[in-house]
Amino acid sequence: MKFTIAILIIVCFISCKRKNNIYEEIEESLGKELNLSIVDTVWKGEQHIGFNEFREKYKYISVVCLKEGCEPCYPNFIKWQEKMDSVGMAPNSTLLFVIQGGKTKHFLKEVQSIKKLERDSYVVYDKNFKYSYYNKQFPTWVVNAGILINERNIVRLVGAPFGNEEMTKLYREICSQ
Repeated sequence: MKFTIAILIIVCFISCKRKNNIYEEIEESLGKELNLSIVDTVWKGEQHIGFNEFREKYKYISVVCLKEGCEPCYPNFIKWQEKMDSVGMAPNSTLLFVIQGGKTKHFLKEVQSIKKLERDSYVVYDKNFKYSYYNKQFPTWVVNAGILINERNIVRLVGAPFGNEEMTKLYREICSQ
């Protein structure tokens, strides 16, 4: 029993220390510019548009980076799409997936083999991992957690807006500005 309590105290101490680092990394990420200079074309199903035209349509974009061949990334794609639909995206916002590595559109075929999605999402293909390279100012976990940016590509929120009620409220508050 004493051993179990000691382990719990150690785990809590380590968790609290890591939690502080996470909050610091989030704080440091907010207000920084997300570099999207690698993006010239955005795909939605079989249709594509230029990035500037796409960017003019939305004030806020939730950018989610996923990797080809990453087994958890396929269900994560589905989760983001479904959960953002349930949160109710603001009319001035959208979801953009940056798919790194692999062959163009292979990622979406893998997703569709897991679950047939009702609609297409906006996707950017980054075969050479330039998105990660040009955004080294952010910790990797921040880039992978999802980032909400404003019209100037400034980070306004880190993490999934559907993670908890507080995140959903914050997302809605930001997008209402």
